[in-house]
Amino acid sequence: MSHSIKGPFTPGQEKFDAGVLYHRKLVSVIREKISRPSSFAHLHFEPYELFCQTDEAYEPVKVHGELYSSKAFMDAHHDLQNSPREHQCELPRVIVGLMFASDGTQLTMFSNNKLWPVYPCNRK
Repeated sequence: MSHSIKGPFTPGQEKFDAGVLYHRKLVSVIREKISRPSSFAHLHFEPYELFCQTDEAYEPVKVHGELYSSKAFMDAHHDLQNSPREHQCELPRVIVGLMFASDGTQLTMFSNNKLWPVYPCNRK
């Protein structure tokens, strides 16, 4: 099924043929991803801090980069681990960080390559 959406792609609002759009509920995507052990190599279930120390004469400097090493992620993880457990549940408790984007992200400073948040899906 093809969908048309209205948007400010040019001055004024014009219809834009968005093609075929598939969607899923976020919880089903998260559940599928974390229940598959083959995904674990690409997921971070424990936050950590990363430091760089170029010389022993200098103090280590915290490296800021990934969501799972941010203060907000670490605080949320700490709060969850210190909260009461669900009755008779011994499963690990993890924070799942999601990042959303609405524009293309330029991948490098020296090219025009971009990453877009929506990709065509080949259904089998």
